[in-house]
Amino acid sequence: MLTVMIFVFLIGYLCIALEHPLKVNKAGTALLTGTILWVLYTFAAPDLIPTASAEEFKEFLDAYPAIADLPFVEQCTRFVVEHQVLDSIGEIAETLIFLIGAMITVELTLTAVSCLSQTVSKPTRKKNYYYWSHLLLFSCLPYSIT
Repeated sequence: MLTVMIFVFLIGYLCIALEHPLKVNKAGTALLTGTILWVLYTFAAPDLIPTASAEEFKEFLDAYPAIADLPFVEQCTRFVVEHQVLDSIGEIAETLIFLIGAMITVELTLTAVSCLSQTVSKPTRKKNYYYWSHLLLFSCLPYSIT
């Protein structure tokens, strides 16, 4: 099963890399590849978990004693779905929220700078001072927030 997972990953990676010649959507290919890999991992969990995540699996069973009475295959499936997938979704959500915040900061900065540049019509000394000071302020603002 591990060989099949590696093969699916490589095919998905090639499809993403060759997005334009194949005329496929990069995001769709990544989501489909990720979903197929999680499904394959769930089916292969009874073979992979004892070697890859043994200690984490034991902690999961200690935290949920009702699952310990289930068959081993069902325990592994529950571990993958209820623990590992949810942790991965949390990490992905954390990254997305950070990126959305960074994009909002950049948009606000660009809007402020473009509005400021439209108000400076004549190159007088006072307007140049305001323009450059605001440009410097709004250029450094995203770095100070993050």
